[in-house]
Amino acid sequence: MFYFTVIPLEKLRRKAFPTFTYAYQKKIAPFSLVKIPLRKKIVAGILWQKVPQPKFPTKKIQAILEFGFLQKNQITLAKKISDYYLAPLNETLRLFFPPQIRQNNQPRLNQLHQTAKASSDKENFPKLQPTTQQKTAIKKITSQKSGAFLIFGPASSGKTLVSWEIARQTLKKKHQILVLLPEIFLAQQEKDRWQKYLKLQEEEIFFIHSALPKTVYREKWEKVKIGQIKLIIGSRSGLFLPFANLGLIVIDEQQDSAYHQWEKAPFYDARQLSQFLAQIFSARLLHLSATPTPEIFSCPQIKKITLPRLKTSQWEIKVPNFLLVDLKKNFTRHSSPISPELKKALENTLIQKKMAFLLVPQRGFGQRISCIDCHKILKCPVCQINLTDLGENYRCLHCGYQQSSLAACPYCHSFRLKSSGLGTEKVAREIKTLFPDKRILIVDQKFFQKATTKAAGWQALKKQQIDILIGTQSIAKGFDLPFLDLVAILEAENSIGENDFRFDEKKLRLFFQLAGRVNRPQSDQQGLVLLQTFQPENPLWKNLQTLDWLAWLKKELENRKAAAYPPFTFFSKITFIATNLSQVEKKVKQLYTALDQPKQKKDYLALFFSSEKPLRQKFRWKQSLILKTAQPLNAIPSLKNFFQALIANENWLLEIDPENIF
Repeated sequence: MFYFTVIPLEKLRRKAFPTFTYAYQKKIAPFSLVKIPLRKKIVAGILWQKVPQPKFPTKKIQAILEFGFLQKNQITLAKKISDYYLAPLNETLRLFFPPQIRQNNQPRLNQLHQTAKASSDKENFPKLQPTTQQKTAIKKITSQKSGAFLIFGPASSGKTLVSWEIARQTLKKKHQILVLLPEIFLAQQEKDRWQKYLKLQEEEIFFIHSALPKTVYREKWEKVKIGQIKLIIGSRSGLFLPFANLGLIVIDEQQDSAYHQWEKAPFYDARQLSQFLAQIFSARLLHLSATPTPEIFSCPQIKKITLPRLKTSQWEIKVPNFLLVDLKKNFTRHSSPISPELKKALENTLIQKKMAFLLVPQRGFGQRISCIDCHKILKCPVCQINLTDLGENYRCLHCGYQQSSLAACPYCHSFRLKSSGLGTEKVAREIKTLFPDKRILIVDQKFFQKATTKAAGWQALKKQQIDILIGTQSIAKGFDLPFLDLVAILEAENSIGENDFRFDEKKLRLFFQLAGRVNRPQSDQQGLVLLQTFQPENPLWKNLQTLDWLAWLKKELENRKAAAYPPFTFFSKITFIATNLSQVEKKVKQLYTALDQPKQKKDYLALFFSSEKPLRQKFRWKQSLILKTAQPLNAIPSLKNFFQALIANENWLLEIDPENIF
């Protein structure tokens, strides 16, 4: 009989290294997938290592599901994740065991070929020749066998072409390529472009998306493991595949917060994990961004490559015009969200048969609902967030609570309720009044909920069947709209200057991205970006008007250094969650007191509450403490041990390098 330690792939008490000892009549290779009895259940686990016979009785391994299920490089990555994010190893290993392969079904090749259709798009890919600056960037990157690079330049500066050329050279060396995208709804568009440029067959590509059948996913997963898949495109889940010979990782839209996993533990940042993975394989790592984060820009290990705005003999990308509209000059209580300047700009765009896009803060008919009689704002009874008027009902966009729009005021029972602020539906109604014969498309969260609606809308955009596009920030991420001539930002100051230190960065980045959607390659128009604002004196608008992200970055890094904010320090968020409000308040205060002792205070720079009062979400209360340290938390032994012991209690959650601190 042989004995082995096994890590169950189940939710357990959150110990850093939760292993159990089992027996089996034969030797088993490390990192195999096995079935084991645990707490009156049969569960899956990863066999960790062979050990001497213990002095206590052991249960037997029930079955071997797959020999050598995980690769050594996957185990190395899992250990790095657990160490940096102080996450229990069993939680980390579950990332490598996705739902699509939890059922031990053997894939059927005929189903694979039926599902994975070859690209039927026969249009010729534009013959693109790298510019002098792009050739210099390519040479600089390929002169080094590995390393991380930031390819930084304005929209349409040719960042993607540089990554394609690096990818082509990577394929010549028989190495695999991983392309990470922040939004899966953009993946099909990007997959087609990469496939055409690299001239790959469908069977050589693993395009990761939710509609992929489990059998097809499993077949592609196996082909990645033996090196038959050359290109992997998808969201952050692509990091956990069993790569055979990874040579290049490309992070498109590096600045996007969607790379941060915050929905469930273990919390992680895919950009940090990409650095771990590149180190494991000695692969090249390319960060692509027109508006990189201060953290990545200031990182000394990442080499900077700046590309200028594209200018070739074929076309020149022009900087759009900017118009700042001061809403205070003509503001009245019943003002239209469409200013006279915006109306005139829309008319000019429509006369030229071009397209306009209007950015609205959120969906629905307004940002808040108030009672005319008692003047109180209607809030969600679950989480105390303002309700939003979606027409057929009032809904909380935070937790999903909804009630009839015919309901009375809960405070004074009056039926005289009104919506205020801007929403996509409200703006669309105004536009239909001004331009009744024009084709309008609303792109917000509702648009992405139905695949048929999304597909029809995308086709209408490609065929120039839309005159005015109205939407939230989702549309700014990567859509190529060659006939876009006007971008109008309604309520430009919305959220500017709020208390989270990244709010201004995110808002300004959004505006840069929108400006980048105007004047794409082969466009002969200069285009217009129009901002409606009550704060025309805000210095952020100067950066936007010059499209100078570098100037903003340098100033922002100075400010952050003075305030001791990341990347010059490190934040950790510790959250307690429970159904009982008094328990949440008590536990968080106890933790604050424990950390506020002289013995602990010497190891950190600051400790503060993320919000004055606990927040309610889906019938649970939560409150967080923010810890500021001079080093990553895993580099401070006393704090590392303290928090590993703390999060063994399932009610505590620890988030390292959180995206938001409030």
